[in-house]
Amino acid sequence: MENNPLEPVGIPSTFTSQFPRALAALEEAVSELLTSGWEELHRRRAQEMAFALLQSSKLEHRWESEAVLRALDSLLALSLAGAPGLRPAAGGKVLELLGLLHGNRASRIA
Repeated sequence: MENNPLEPVGIPSTFTSQFPRALAALEEAVSELLTSGWEELHRRRAQEMAFALLQSSKLEHRWESEAVLRALDSLLALSLAGAPGLRPAAGGKVLELLGLLHGNRASRIA
């Protein structure tokens, strides 16, 4: 069996196999956030999930995913309780970023 040159030698990584499942959970949290009108509880849950994926991507050197998740985390950090006019634009950007994550699926750039 050949070693994958993108995987650290001797360290089995479950990141690639778990990323789609974690992304699906994040998408569900974002869906709940958007349908709740950016309720604070849902916003914090989605942000915590995005941050956890961000940290995992960083540790695994998945640079494209890390960059998208950093932007998503920053956007989800915004409490839009006092700015209902910004919610549709922010929600659209969140969905766009999730789409980008589907496109690069835990990719790594050297």
